[in-house]
Amino acid sequence: MAQQLNLTLDAGVDFFARISCFDVNSNPADLTDYTAVSQMRAGYGGALVASFVATPNGTLGTIDLFMDSIDTSTIAAGVSV
Repeated sequence: MAQQLNLTLDAGVDFFARISCFDVNSNPADLTDYTAVSQMRAGYGGALVASFVATPNGTLGTIDLFMDSIDTSTIAAGVSV
């Protein structure tokens, strides 16, 4: 299921966030064999501004999001959601 998450990135700096996912019993979700996608867009349904590297961590129930400093430096301040 798609979820919305508000993140703050600093231009020209590597960005990392770890997202925790839980099953209906509040246990870490088993993300084995799953893929993840995370995108920054210029408004709801807007043009793609940037993509994160999104890495599910199997039975740990986490997804790591990463964007390097080169990519964060190309994002204009305050124009993306």
